[in-house]
Formats: sequence, C-alpha cells, structure tokens
Amino acid sequence: MTKQQAWEALQQEAARAAAASKAHARNREILRLAVLLLAAVIFAGIGIVGQGSVVERHYAAGEIHLEELGYKDDFARLRATLGNDCNVLMTGGKILVDDKGIVSTLPVEGARTITGASYLNRTKDGVEFRDDKTRMIGQWKDGDADFKRPSGRLYGSDEYGQICEANGQRYDICLRYMEGNLDRGGERHIVLNGSSKNVVVDEPVWTFAVVGDGILYLTTNGELKAMKFEGLQRMFPKTLAKNIQAFFLNGDIIAQSGRDILRFTTRGTDERVLFTAADDNSYLVGLSGETIFMQENGILVSYQNGERKEWTKLPHALYESIQMMPDGSIYVVVHDYVDGADQQTMERL
Repeated sequence: MTKQQAWEALQQEAARAAAASKAHARNREILRLAVLLLAAVIFAGIGIVGQGSVVERHYAAGEIHLEELGYKDDFARLRATLGNDCNVLMTGGKILVDDKGIVSTLPVEGARTITGASYLNRTKDGVEFRDDKTRMIGQWKDGDADFKRPSGRLYGSDEYGQICEANGQRYDICLRYMEGNLDRGGERHIVLNGSSKNVVVDEPVWTFAVVGDGILYLTTNGELKAMKFEGLQRMFPKTLAKNIQAFFLNGDIIAQSGRDILRFTTRGTDERVLFTAADDNSYLVGLSGETIFMQENGILVSYQNGERKEWTKLPHALYESIQMMPDGSIYVVVHDYVDGADQQTMERL
C-alpha cells in the first residue's frame, strides 16, 4: 500500500468513525486523534500500524461505545464476557460448554449434571442456574461435590425466567418482583442484579441478549428492540423490527418473522430475507456461527451456505439449547410429550 492509498483509507475510516460517533462528542475527539496519530506514523515512514489496536484500547477503557467499534468484528471477544453462549441462553440455557468442561441440566455422557435447572451461567468461581421448581437462583461452586439449592435468605423472594451473567453482573427476566411490600408479579421486565436490583427494561420481555453496553430484547408482542445504558441510566429503546417470533446473534441478527428468516445488523439496517420456510410448521430454534437451525414438521434441520442437513429422523415436539462443538457435532435438548407429560432428553448428534 502506497502512502497516498494509506492516507485515502484513513480518510474513509475517519469518515466512518465520525458518522458512528455522532452522538458522542468526546468519543469523536478520541477517534479523530487516533486517526491523526496513525497518519503521522505513516508519513513519518514508520509504516502501517493496525488501527484496531488503538481504538480497542479506548474501548477497553470505556471511552468508545460498542457501535463505534463494530459489533460484528468483536463478537467473539464480547461473548467471552458472558456466562454462557447467548444463543443457548435464549432457548433455555440447559448446557454450558467452556474451558472447565461441560455442565448439563440433563444426563449426558461426559458432563456434570445439575438436574431440574435451566439458564446455566459461568461465574468467576462456579455456575449459577435457575431452579425450575422454585424459579429462584441456585449456585454450584467449582470443587463442590454437589450444588446448592436456592435459598430465600441468599437470593430473596423474586422469581425468574431467563438469567444471563455478563460483565460480572446478572441480568434477569423477573417474573415476580417484590418491591417493598408490593408484589409486582407477571411483569417479565429485565432486572440488573448487582449490589442492588434495578429495572433496566420495564416492559414485558420474552427473551433477551446482553451485547456490550446494551441489551437486545424481544417483547411479548413481537417487537425486537435495542437499549443502550450507561451504569444505571437507561437510554430510550430503539425498535429494530416488528412481528418477530425469535432471534439469535452471530454478529448480525438472525430472526424469524412469519415464514421469513431475516438477517440484519444490530442497528436494524441492511435487512434481507435469507430464505422462506416451506410451511407454517417451521420454527427458528438455534444458531451457531453461520449454521441456522430450524424445526420443520418436528425434524431438526440446519441451513448453511444454501445446504440443508437433517439432524433427526423422527419428529419431536421441540428442540432447544443447541450447542455446536468444534468437531461439528451438536448437543440439543429434545422434548417429547407422552401422556401429557413433557419428557426431556439431552442428545449429542
């Protein structure tokens, strides 16, 4: 790359950075100085220096917001701050795979088991989970022979749906929130449980994902929204799409709207239809990288680069908590209803 080409590339990068940081004057100044510094280095004859390292240092210091860094480029790094894969958590979180091994809520070869639980999250020294009977939070510390069941003394009297550990804090869908003597049951809002409880989304939520300094969430009336917040201060939520039944993340958003499987950015832009399901009995049930998992007439199938693969031969009622392994196999929770009872099994396919 010549110096002229390098300068033109930097000018283009500066224009993109300025547009992305329009709402943040301080961040705009940081980005401007970073680009000028790089230009000076180039024209001093030192050579081309990667811009990412400069910008990322400011992001790590909290001086640049997520949208200015580029969510897709940093998806893998941001996921490392989560207690579990967000796509697994949004469908039950019944398996946790990390460098400490495999934890499952159902018996499966090679995994430790926490029965009667969901929404497994890695914490600094163990695993937190939602007890499905009490709908309260439990904990299993590394090295414990057994896990600890929830306790009202430890975890209060709230009841939870989805829980997600992110950036050292816990975000929950609160089903029954006790505020003083007031029982605010059934609201399904998202609560940030740090040193004190704070409502960060105060409308009914079906599922959510924590993304950097904000939350993507699907309301119970099918609106997909994004909300940024700084500390405990919430920003006004932005509606990204309507008539959404499910969504997952791989840097972009993969979502189902009716029979259409959509792809668009985390800003709600560049929307396109990836494909249209064959019938109304097709459901988006999981995502791993570019592999999209669908349930079609009870059969689990995947789509990647236009290729369709069937993972099961017999139909089942429901699939959830799909986790793809490095060897290409998957863990999946399979539901069957027998005599009116929900029978769940963890399978590796």
